[in-house]
Amino acid sequence: MSKGVLKLLPDDSAEDDASYLTSLLHIMVSLKQASEGRPIALPDEFVREVISADRTGFCKKLRAYLSAFGLTITDGELAYLRVHLPGRYGGGGYREAGETGVPFDRLAEEVLYEVEKRFGTDLKADSRFVAALSRYLKLIFYRAKLGIQIKNSMLGAVRDRYGELFGVVEKACRLIFSKYNVLLPEDEIGFLVLYIGARLEQTARRGRRVSILILCPNGVFASRILLRKIRSVFQDVGPVEVGSLRDL
Repeated sequence: MSKGVLKLLPDDSAEDDASYLTSLLHIMVSLKQASEGRPIALPDEFVREVISADRTGFCKKLRAYLSAFGLTITDGELAYLRVHLPGRYGGGGYREAGETGVPFDRLAEEVLYEVEKRFGTDLKADSRFVAALSRYLKLIFYRAKLGIQIKNSMLGAVRDRYGELFGVVEKACRLIFSKYNVLLPEDEIGFLVLYIGARLEQTARRGRRVSILILCPNGVFASRILLRKIRSVFQDVGPVEVGSLRDL
């Protein structure tokens, strides 16, 4: 059901895997609480602002989609789901939390700087990821300001998978958000670690070059044709060898 919510959006809605994954997790949390009769409560003015700002018809489509599963959600849940959509489809409706003048883009860079110092990966060089992380930090900040407490059911798994990263991000957030009198709970830090951790893994995969050996029963000439096709499809492959079974 949660994946179906994201399928209501255009294919270009998620900027990257990390953005898609964190949006999916928040949708899962929200729908689970709604199905258990524990809907997330939000200030009325905030809810009205978020729903009225919907210019894509998403809210209407979402109600129809969920009703097919026998699930009716409150306006508060609808607003929560909408602000956690990935990319440009999320956000909106922040006036109720107060204009803070917080430079979220700079906060994102500060968090990533601490990650880079420990892991050596410069995620700040990716302007799109910095912008996406900035928007996500904004969501975290306003959830804290609005008193929205979210239970991260994956917190234990996140700690197990990203233990060292968790410590780095937790320390960075404690230093950075304390300037604004905001203390992030572990559940929120867990979501943030998952977001950054997924990006670190994605970057590592991109930097890993694969060596290929081509053996074609139709001869070396056919192998070289296949070689050209492989290079045209996989631009970042490592060494590619062409040979016969006798060469093994």
